[in-house]
Amino acid sequence: MVPEGRGVFTRMTITENLQMGAHIRRDKAGIAQDMEKVFGIFPA
Repeated sequence: MVPEGRGVFTRMTITENLQMGAHIRRDKAGIAQDMEKVFGIFPA
């Protein structure tokens, strides 16, 4: 769920928000791979 427009984590970048979602993961290579995939789907 992404509560847009409600002021949640408004000062964080998109990358920081995605990293927050991965905070319990331990596989750094997998996280990096998933980040590349997300930015491939939703480019800047």
